[in-house]
Amino acid sequence: MKMIINRILLILLATIALSCTRDADKIWKGSTIGDPGKYQLTDNGLMLVISIDNGLVRYEMIDSLGNILLKNQRNIGVYQKWAFYFDQHESLWVMSSDIGNAWWKKDTNRGGYEYIIMDYLFDKSIIPEDVHTHVGGFIK
Repeated sequence: MKMIINRILLILLATIALSCTRDADKIWKGSTIGDPGKYQLTDNGLMLVISIDNGLVRYEMIDSLGNILLKNQRNIGVYQKWAFYFDQHESLWVMSSDIGNAWWKKDTNRGGYEYIIMDYLFDKSIIPEDVHTHVGGFIK
């Protein structure tokens, strides 16, 4: 009997884990993201979708209900150095040697995200400590 219950629990846990990833091809593991794909960012279903379209990097962040929380504001050329980093505060850092860097700062008071252009180098004084090691070449 105990063995049957353990198997049922294992199947139930596997089903829950697979349903949480929805359409994600990859689960984000805390490093910079530099390839197209669908990345599950959090356990609650937050996803970053990065695609290449006509030589441009397109991205959007989607919640578990499929609502678009943010999407690219400026065109990033695919042939330039680019990457994304998602921090512990659920903010998104956009790094591009083409158009400069930006920060999608999560606004916990009003909800949503604020888009902050950072030019070509991030100002070290405003970057959270957990971001420093991941965006190294993009900091002044």
